[in-house]
Amino acid sequence: VDANGVQIVSDQNDPPEVAIGFALTLDDGSKELWWIYRGKFAESETSAKTQEDKFEYQHPTVSARFERRIHDRALAAIVETSTLAADSTVEKNWFTAVYEPVESAVSQS
Repeated sequence: VDANGVQIVSDQNDPPEVAIGFALTLDDGSKELWWIYRGKFAESETSAKTQEDKFEYQHPTVSARFERRIHDRALAAIVETSTLAADSTVEKNWFTAVYEPVESAVSQS
């Protein structure tokens, strides 16, 4: 941002990696909760159509690319709330922090 408060976009602006959490409502009213772990957004694109005296605003487009994490190759965590019989705190705390896998006793044996 320059002295006038104008943001300057250049190739020196390296966007940080992000994780995105969201919820989808399923037909039965339950939810499917998602965390997509590792991604970067590209620069947004804005366009407009002009024709004679008319100006038609076009909404900016945003795109991102998500990849598997390096340390565990995980891409996302997904759970349907209708299957949370064992631990209801998962849904309650879903958006407080990025969900990380918990090793189960079954996988330890």
